[in-house]
Amino acid sequence: MSRDTVMVQGGILMELLDSCDIEQLRRSPIRFKACSPLDMKGISKIFSMAFRSDPETLLRPYPSGGRIYPIELFFLDLSSSQPEPLHYLHNRHAFERLSSECSDWESALLGPQHPWGEPVAALIYVLNLPKSLVKYRYRGYRLALIEAGCMMQQGSTAVVEVGLRDRITNAFSDNELAACLGLNPACFLPIAVQIIGKPGD
Repeated sequence: MSRDTVMVQGGILMELLDSCDIEQLRRSPIRFKACSPLDMKGISKIFSMAFRSDPETLLRPYPSGGRIYPIELFFLDLSSSQPEPLHYLHNRHAFERLSSECSDWESALLGPQHPWGEPVAALIYVLNLPKSLVKYRYRGYRLALIEAGCMMQQGSTAVVEVGLRDRITNAFSDNELAACLGLNPACFLPIAVQIIGKPGD
């Protein structure tokens, strides 16, 4: 499609693009600087606000198609010299520690030359594929993506409440990240990584 055609079909959009600094748009709005690790109180507050099931109804604070809840959530403390992934148990508001042989979590999560600075933690959103397809078939995948988006927004709000900021990235290798979590990539698909830290100057 030529520029003239785009101008005819979306003149306002092209005017906006012409007025933008493209290099500024390409830069990440957040580059994290070193900060103190999240303590369990801060971690618990984020998860309680954003993801915890209601003790009576077992409903979670975000929508899910058919209440299937196919998104599994993992937490990783990136400030640790040997991070161990924690799987969040929504109904119990507890974590189970997973064994992992991953030697370079930052590379597995963010890519080998990530531009994010020094994030302190990460939330990893993983799709349980069989669970997402059992009721709605192929539409279940789309519903799961919507659910993951709602969860990330909830997480972002909670992260701000504890005085930090977040950034969503998908620069990881699906198979590599699933292997680091000890998951079968045929059944569990990493959707996104939400990195957390203190914004730099």
